[in-house]
Amino acid sequence: MSKKIIAFAPGKMYILGEYAVVHPGHPSILVSLSQGVFVTIDASATCSMTSSKYRDEKFSFSIINQQHVHIKSNYDFSYVKAAIEIVLEYAAPKVVEPFAIHIESQLDNTLLQKYGFGSSAAILVATITAFSDFLSLSLSKEQLFKLAVMAQLKLSSASSFGDIACSVYQGTVYYVKGHLSLQQPLQLMIESTWDGFVIEQLPSLPCSMLIGYSNVSASSTKLVNQVNQYRNHPLFDEFLSDAVKVVNRAKHAVITNNCKHFLLSIDEYRTLLLKLQHLTQVSIEIPIIETMISLAHQSNAVAKTSGAGGGDCVIAFASNKNPLEQCRQRWEINQIEVIDYSVSITKEEVNE
Repeated sequence: MSKKIIAFAPGKMYILGEYAVVHPGHPSILVSLSQGVFVTIDASATCSMTSSKYRDEKFSFSIINQQHVHIKSNYDFSYVKAAIEIVLEYAAPKVVEPFAIHIESQLDNTLLQKYGFGSSAAILVATITAFSDFLSLSLSKEQLFKLAVMAQLKLSSASSFGDIACSVYQGTVYYVKGHLSLQQPLQLMIESTWDGFVIEQLPSLPCSMLIGYSNVSASSTKLVNQVNQYRNHPLFDEFLSDAVKVVNRAKHAVITNNCKHFLLSIDEYRTLLLKLQHLTQVSIEIPIIETMISLAHQSNAVAKTSGAGGGDCVIAFASNKNPLEQCRQRWEINQIEVIDYSVSITKEEVNE
């Protein structure tokens, strides 16, 4: 009998909390996008994998001892592989029948450049969702988040996991990374309480926003690692302390629907990032980003980098759409790509 599963996970934008959020106890605010990653799994005679990124070319893979995935491809399917393997480990000793998996991402441009919208996290979340459904596992959002974190840890430990939280819980998300102990078997890890982790769904942002792409791809992991070399500096401690205050003020502005105070928080956090840039000499605002933010200010909007900077995207905010339309025009005159992505809202907000 054929069995077809389709799962979706959205991309994300960091609004506030960059660089601080990788340190346990430091908050961030993110929003999920209506665009993301679709993963389709079909029962099949043999195991195969296709991706829109690689022109739907078919690659064979095998599951060894119901534990490990071996893909016959030179392309990077590491996130798909990690997602499948973590579900295999969690579902053991369930026997897995052959299946075909297809990945389609809406989070790259036509040149297959990543915008910095958390496509890796979305791939993890969508693949785990699809494969667990294929195996008739019923995962809560908390279980899905934890499995995606464990899959991420197979690849890199240098993550806040905030993008995963946003892809799982969606909407506007207030996120704090906690402390993680990896001493237990996976099944116990998923069912145990993770100390210090906070994931709260907030109302929609109180202001309008516009996203522009710098046309420069950046590695958040590389930039964060460079900045963290200064983590023992007194001024870095000051940055972390100030970041908590600004993000929590922004959270209160979101909850109370206070656009004025929210815009002030955006400006304040940008100032903190510039201080961090001065301390570490890491180029968070490269020249094109400085230009984009300046053009936003000329349009009576406020703006900052989203994520680690060094490229990727700038978000402009305003109390209404008029300044953002002026910003759009200024960006486009300067050959800056405006990305027409919409922010997703939660089912709870739809029902209000």
